[in-house]
Amino acid sequence: ELEDHYFGTLKPRVKQFMKELDEELWKLGIMSKTEHNEVAPAQHELAPIYCNTNIATDHNQLIMDRMKKVAERQGLACL
Repeated sequence: ELEDHYFGTLKPRVKQFMKELDEELWKLGIMSKTEHNEVAPAQHELAPIYCNTNIATDHNQLIMDRMKKVAERQGLACL
């Protein structure tokens, strides 16, 4: 479908996942600036806002942990 491409809108289920994930990350002080479809089907991107390397490393670990927990709650898979 034309909506499944990089510039297409997020599907409602993915949008809900991103919304819940954003709320979880905001509580930890982690902000993201990009959320969109990827080129490959059923893949999506979240890009955190730039920060110093030592902080970014911690943020990346926390983001992956939260992504997996939110995905599990919503019946999705986060690889």
